[in-house]
Amino acid sequence: MRWIDYVVQAMENLGGEAAYSDLYTEIEALKGGNLTKSWKATVRNTVESYSSDSDNWTPSRDDLFYSVDGKGSGRWALRNFEASQVSEPPVDYDGADK
Repeated sequence: MRWIDYVVQAMENLGGEAAYSDLYTEIEALKGGNLTKSWKATVRNTVESYSSDSDNWTPSRDDLFYSVDGKGSGRWALRNFEASQVSEPPVDYDGADK
């Protein structure tokens, strides 16, 4: 997987919005500890290069993230995130009137 894949997966796992500190923890779990010394900087660079809210945005890349509390806050969210529906237990309509 690419870094962007890990960042998006981590963000989805965290409900579509997260502070960098939470992203770091989630990505560390996803990657299983196989990390370089500068991996946290790589995470920040990945988020910012995929966000038009950042001065570091690369316009040739998709605009995947937005800054929740404004520049410098360190809190980001997926632009097009829809939380999956919680699955409810099946209802036994046949036995409802018994």
